[in-house]
Amino acid sequence: MAQPFVPLRVLQGSVYMQAVARPCVCLLCCASQRTCHIRPEASPPWSRDVSLVLSLSGTAHCIGTTWEHVLRLMRMAQEEDDMLALCHALSGLVISARKHLDLGANADEVMDITQEAVSIKAYHTLRVLFSCWPIKNKGKVAEQVLVIIGHLFFLIAPSKLKNQVNQLIRWLMMISPNVTPFLISQASRCLCQLVDSLALSGCGGVNLESQLENIMLMLFKQLSIKVNTSDPYSVQNSLLVLRTFSVLTKLYNDQMVFLIRKTLESKDPDMVVSALQVLMDLFHEVPQSEKLKNEVMHSTIVMVQEDLKPVRKALLSFIEMLGRHNYLALPQSSAILDYIVKLSESDSSVSKGQEPCTSPCQVSLPRLVTIMCEPNNVLAFVPLSRTVVEMALKAQSQGQAPYLTSFHLTPTQFVTPQNLLTSLMMLSQKPYREKDIGVSSLKLLLALHPITSLHPIINSDVGQLWMQEIPKMVQFLDEHTEKTLIQEKWEKWLLKFSSRSLMAINDDKWLEHLIRVILGKITYFSEAEEKTFLYKLFGFTLWTSSDKKLVQMMLTSLLQTTHESPTEREGIAEALSIVSMRHLKVVLDHLQVYCAVLTDRDSSYILQMPQEHQQREWGLVCGTIYLSYSRIISASKVSVYHHVDAILTSIPRHYYNCIVDKDKNLKLAYLDALTVLTNILSSHPMAFKFEFPHKSDIVTFMVELIKEEPLTSISSPIRQKAMNIITDFRMLRPLIEVEEKTELLRTCFKSVLCLPPTEVLQKEEFDSMEAQTSVNVLEDTLQALRRLMEALIVEMPTRTQHCLELLDTWMNSQKENERERAMWCTTRILGFIAKMKDLDKKIEFTRLGRLVRLLAMRCQDPVDNICFLSSQAVYNLYCILLRQKRMENFTCHPTPSSGSHFGLACPPPSAPPMIQRSERVGLGVFVSDLGRKKEGLWEEEGKSGVYSANVFYNSTFEIAKAFAEYFTEIQVTNLVLTAIECLTDSRAKVSLAAAQLMSAVLKERGKDVMKIEEVVEGILERLNSQLEPNTKEETLQAMCWLAGSNTHTVVPMLLHRPLPWDRINLNVWKAFGTLRESTISVLLLLISILEKPHPGEEALETALQPVAVACALCEMLSGSLSQEAIQELYPRLLLAVLYHLLWVIEQNAPPKMVVYSREGNLGSKSKPFDPTSCALEVVKLVILAAAYDGVVTYANHHRCWDLLSSPRFYYLGIMELTSGIVKNCEPAILHRILNLVRNLMYSPDNHWKVLARAFYAQLLWHRSVAQTLGQDFLGNLVKWIKESNLIMKEVGLRGISNLALHPQQSESLKSLVPFLRNFLKSEVRVTVQAVKSLRNIICHGKGMDAKVVFCNISKQLRPLINDVRARVPRPVGSSLGWG
Repeated sequence: MAQPFVPLRVLQGSVYMQAVARPCVCLLCCASQRTCHIRPEASPPWSRDVSLVLSLSGTAHCIGTTWEHVLRLMRMAQEEDDMLALCHALSGLVISARKHLDLGANADEVMDITQEAVSIKAYHTLRVLFSCWPIKNKGKVAEQVLVIIGHLFFLIAPSKLKNQVNQLIRWLMMISPNVTPFLISQASRCLCQLVDSLALSGCGGVNLESQLENIMLMLFKQLSIKVNTSDPYSVQNSLLVLRTFSVLTKLYNDQMVFLIRKTLESKDPDMVVSALQVLMDLFHEVPQSEKLKNEVMHSTIVMVQEDLKPVRKALLSFIEMLGRHNYLALPQSSAILDYIVKLSESDSSVSKGQEPCTSPCQVSLPRLVTIMCEPNNVLAFVPLSRTVVEMALKAQSQGQAPYLTSFHLTPTQFVTPQNLLTSLMMLSQKPYREKDIGVSSLKLLLALHPITSLHPIINSDVGQLWMQEIPKMVQFLDEHTEKTLIQEKWEKWLLKFSSRSLMAINDDKWLEHLIRVILGKITYFSEAEEKTFLYKLFGFTLWTSSDKKLVQMMLTSLLQTTHESPTEREGIAEALSIVSMRHLKVVLDHLQVYCAVLTDRDSSYILQMPQEHQQREWGLVCGTIYLSYSRIISASKVSVYHHVDAILTSIPRHYYNCIVDKDKNLKLAYLDALTVLTNILSSHPMAFKFEFPHKSDIVTFMVELIKEEPLTSISSPIRQKAMNIITDFRMLRPLIEVEEKTELLRTCFKSVLCLPPTEVLQKEEFDSMEAQTSVNVLEDTLQALRRLMEALIVEMPTRTQHCLELLDTWMNSQKENERERAMWCTTRILGFIAKMKDLDKKIEFTRLGRLVRLLAMRCQDPVDNICFLSSQAVYNLYCILLRQKRMENFTCHPTPSSGSHFGLACPPPSAPPMIQRSERVGLGVFVSDLGRKKEGLWEEEGKSGVYSANVFYNSTFEIAKAFAEYFTEIQVTNLVLTAIECLTDSRAKVSLAAAQLMSAVLKERGKDVMKIEEVVEGILERLNSQLEPNTKEETLQAMCWLAGSNTHTVVPMLLHRPLPWDRINLNVWKAFGTLRESTISVLLLLISILEKPHPGEEALETALQPVAVACALCEMLSGSLSQEAIQELYPRLLLAVLYHLLWVIEQNAPPKMVVYSREGNLGSKSKPFDPTSCALEVVKLVILAAAYDGVVTYANHHRCWDLLSSPRFYYLGIMELTSGIVKNCEPAILHRILNLVRNLMYSPDNHWKVLARAFYAQLLWHRSVAQTLGQDFLGNLVKWIKESNLIMKEVGLRGISNLALHPQQSESLKSLVPFLRNFLKSEVRVTVQAVKSLRNIICHGKGMDAKVVFCNISKQLRPLINDVRARVPRPVGSSLGWG
């Protein structure tokens, strides 16, 4: 039956509690038990029977309503069970409210109550608990109330909470004494929560400050209670007390320090010990001001003077802590040191097996060593060390090991042997820092031997080493002072001493502990010198280990240390380099694995850092890695270079696969790190002996970085650093290819020269410092570009002209700043070349006229500073030319003291400061055998003019005069065309002068002439006129210079003129053979035409160019030519002509075709030539021009020309001609021919093959050829005779026959006899050559073997005597000895 509805306001008192309150409380209780931490045994019995119907997720929407009802119930609750049930419900409400308030702005939307209302209800709840509930009786209700109140503190408004502080403190002080551990811990937690909640407001308030002394008293009493480690509430209470002290110290630092000091100076030992514990716990949080130090030292001295025995142990620990914070270095520490010495004297020796500090009145040796070895106790070390040494020596005199006890088993109390050794090494590092600290450290080390407490028996090796070395080291220090000591030498001695000691100890476990101690010291010390020494000590220590796993583990630990400062990064690198001297592969492999930090997103710790720190950390790691590689390369010998290419392989990947965002700073950090590596790599001569295939990848990568830089600004030195890295790689093999260098220079020029002017860069920056920085970066970038250009010139000097030509775009730019920078580059390049020692051997200006024209044009530039730079460049170029001419007594001096540079006045005021500063650097002093000095300037021998940069400044005429009329291209062209027009002047002197001028200009500037076709046609047209003989000769000379400078343009034009040529064209070709320069140039082109594969059997008219070449050679070689030039090209020219001859005789030329006609003598007709006779004539002329008339005579006597004219017997003609060459030419010529033909013997072109093999076979007639080393003559010949082609068989047998003439070949030839017998029944020519070969083998063979061979083949030769083939019997008879 349904219950009737009863309004709540009707129910009163106990009726209300029975009807509504208790069931509601039960429900709240059940829900709250899920979230609160109240002990379940405190739950009221009647609440356990209620079902869990209220879910935790729904409580947030009814917190306000429920709390309102709970408050009403709290005011009416009388029984303890009801109060406990309400505590459960209230705890759940408070915790739920705190949880949802932590959500922030959305808390009001989740709960049905605002944050302000929560604060009010929390305050009301606190008031109800204090006014209505019995919380002073220390019962179960009080325990639960402590839990609830701790949460309420965080919900109550700080202003209201501060008003309740006094009451809360009094209540907590009242319930603290004589209670259970749980209640004590809850009271401590409540106090801690009160202080925490007040600290969140930023200020504890006046009430809390006034209660500090009471709070301190309560906390010290709780702290004095001995902690029971088995009781979690006891441990928790201690931690909460210390946390409360920590929070209060942050709020009231001065007051707390004062109260703690006051307690320290009290007479209560328990309170003093508690105060010492608190002060030691808070010491790192308190600002270490001078005032604090003085106050703490005063309190410590008071405790020392009081010398309460129960306090001694804690006081000694406190003094140890003071030592770690450099307090014992203060002047007033002497009283404390005396106290320590006094305590140590009471225990000057420790009996064997006795535990240290058995009496609180004693300071044992380990504790004393621990105090004095603190890094900050430097001032205390020397006086304490005397006491320690006395104690140690006394122990030794009693037969006890002074440090070899169980002290090492308590490393948390006493310094470990490893820590002691490291500390003493560090103190010895600067031996004169404090009095005799170095000597004291060494003496202490010797007195405490054996320092390794893990060895129960004194290690004899260590003992002998220390007894030998330490006295020497002490004596060394006694003989020196701080001024005379060489620190680097002393540190090397110390490190070597430590390494030898560790090698003697030979214990990897002991070594591991030592290394970890060193790592700890590295993180502790901040001075650069000390950290650097520790890193070296780490390296030498790990170097002694033979355990690979230990090395790997310690390397991991080292690389995980901080590398924020340059000292740390350099220290890590130095340590790795030292370890690598013994464990190179391990170190390199470990570094390679560590590199994954840069690229592996899954394992890198960098991505776990805040994003704003990731890029910087990546750069630091990268710097550490590359610096380590560089130090390893410096420290290691040849072995490391086998791994360098693998290192270079990973460098681009580190950047491309970078796990953080790439920006300017990251690029700079990466390039800075890489620069360190490349600097070291390029400075080691050993590096140039190895190949680094991945060098090109680095260069390409740097070029890409340069391309990425904007052309509108220069906000960073990325360009500069990338170019410096490329410069470092300049001479490492393999060298950069020409095409790559061209692209590299073009990219760098564009990236630097196209930058805005300096004035624009300065205006773009609002800050004057940033503006100056941009200017400085630009200057440094230009210098980097200069170094790069110089490096490339040194690497490939023959490409200097090309390097300068790449600047043309900017030299001719419309922008002044681009022209100025390009001219600056040109000036620096030429200045660098002028100072090169082996300039004449490497630098070649193949287009010198073009360069002079460009510089001369810039000497007329509107910008005065460009004119100045150009005049400097011209003079640098002039000096280069003078040096290349190898003239005598030429010396260029530095800038005169008057401020002029080689006679040039100072730069005009308009010159930018950067240019002025850079260009006042002279060429230095370089000596050549070139000229003589005249009034501070320099003149060239044979010239009347005196040249200097001052003379060239703004004077194109002087430049042209100095360089033999070098003008711009337009000026040269116009000059030549004007001179051509003047050739037909009726005045002989005028026409001659015009011809001479044209000849001189074309001689010096022929390459710069434009409109060459027009010039050639104009000259030929004037030659058809009736010129004066001298004029005609000079004009032909000019044509020679033009052809020599523009061979590939002039010669094809002349070759394409129709055959046969008239006398004018023939005179031009004849003139081409009169000058060595033009002769070689023209001949080279003609040879290249003849060497190309000729057309097949088409009409001869379609392939007249080779025929025209033969006609040209007929005329060139028939006159008075340069014999030296012909001899220089003789073998190649002869082969090319013979190749052409073979092609010609195979063509079906029209009958009576005339291609060339030579004038006869006076009164005789001209002689016509067809293509074949013309080619034969060229062969004769080539031989005669080379001054080998005997070859022609021999050929005439042996029907050579007839054979060469026959396609069938051409190869025989070649061999006969070769015989003449062998008889009449020097061996050097024969070897030159051999070197040419051996590359053609297997040519796919059959013409070349026949020609080359015929020459090759007959050249073997000469002994010097047959004895040429490294040639497989017999192997080649055997291959030919095995071919199916009869000509090849005959040529091969001819070669074997010639080879058999030399007795040295008999051993290798006798084995061929059975094989050669197979050719006796072959075609007649083959049979004849086979017989001749056998004859020569028999006749010229050595020893009895030849007779055996003769007997073996005589039966086979006899039938051939009656061979009907006419050519066979005679050589057979000769073979049989019949004459």
